[in-house]
Amino acid sequence: MVNRRRAAGDARLVVDVRIGHRPNAADDADRCDRREYWLVAALSHRLIAVDCEAQWGADNPGPADTSVTGDKMALRYTEFGASDTCQIYDAIVDLASFRIESEGRADGESKNSSCINRHPSGDLVAPGDGSPSRPLVTLHP
Repeated sequence: MVNRRRAAGDARLVVDVRIGHRPNAADDADRCDRREYWLVAALSHRLIAVDCEAQWGADNPGPADTSVTGDKMALRYTEFGASDTCQIYDAIVDLASFRIESEGRADGESKNSSCINRHPSGDLVAPGDGSPSRPLVTLHP
């Protein structure tokens, strides 16, 4: 189901799609209500990123905060892990060229639903090609 459409520069849209989990989902990982962020132009549709509407359990995918201004998309993703760990990922995507303009990942400690005492992490993933199986940005490594 299409949740939202946002203008992204000349003749482009970022379309947010939500795919609900199966009603019989038994474990936390299967309860992900998948969200896909697509760049839609006249002749192409490319997958920017994928997340879950809510995080179900430690170390499972969670939600991202996204915004679109002109031809730039900002993504901020926080994932909470086991043993009070967390990880933050920030990226700026240039939608005109469909490339990651800047990105960074940091590990930290979880406290009161926040990720604190962060330090840079080297866990960056090579950009995908925007196909359904290889989104440009990997939020949950």
